[in-house]
Amino acid sequence: MTGRAEPGPGPPVAPGDETPSSLGPDERNMLAAGRGDRDAYAALYDRWSGPILRWFWHACYDRAAAEDLMQETFLRVWRAAPRYEVRARFSTYLFQVAKNLWLNERAKILRRPLKVSLDAPRSSTEDGEGSALAERL
Repeated sequence: MTGRAEPGPGPPVAPGDETPSSLGPDERNMLAAGRGDRDAYAALYDRWSGPILRWFWHACYDRAAAEDLMQETFLRVWRAAPRYEVRARFSTYLFQVAKNLWLNERAKILRRPLKVSLDAPRSSTEDGEGSALAERL
């Protein structure tokens, strides 16, 4: 025996209070959002909406599409908040949600048939929905 006390299991955590001090502020906010705390969710949105918007901008180079995808990402995070379990940093979880959304949207765009006019000059652009996004793929 070395004379040092072994660390004990720590104080019991009450059911529904999964916010030990070892969690970062984002993880604590997400757990609180899962319990319906809109202010905690707003803090997450304020902190992470810019980085997510920039990530989508670099993925599609279409500001409107990037904003829509960012909003959809945060909507999915809000809906999944009650089921959220801390397995990694919140940013890892958030960017995985964003990546999965992007891959799904990209696949939808690539499945759409390409509208090509045989009569139009080759240099003309098409004003179809999502054309700016599709051009970058």
